[in-house]
Amino acid sequence: MFINREKELEFLEKKWADDQAQMIILWGKRRVGKTELVKKFIDTKPHVYFLSEPANEKEQLRRFSVELGNYYKEPLLTTRGFANWEESFRYIKEKDMKLVLVFDEFTHLIQANRGNHGYFPAALG
Repeated sequence: MFINREKELEFLEKKWADDQAQMIILWGKRRVGKTELVKKFIDTKPHVYFLSEPANEKEQLRRFSVELGNYYKEPLLTTRGFANWEESFRYIKEKDMKLVLVFDEFTHLIQANRGNHGYFPAALG
């Protein structure tokens, strides 16, 4: 349920209106409405919402590839996927379309990617 998050929603809307690409991190205690805020914000915008789950990196990337394949209506992505995270981000950038990309439960991605010496966060920067 979406309650008392008007200021936060207004902040996100202002960021969306900006032409500059941005990364915004929402953090806080569990069960305080972060996901509902994000879902309300992306409701009318082009977006890819990815809910990360406890899984290895290969499985996370496969699932993310499927989400992007479904969004861009490219079946090859849903079956073959990306070789690595960098390839997936380059693919999105090459589309040159304004998009909200949401990684919910991002900590699962970090935990799955520990062996790559912080590669995943670097790919977002």
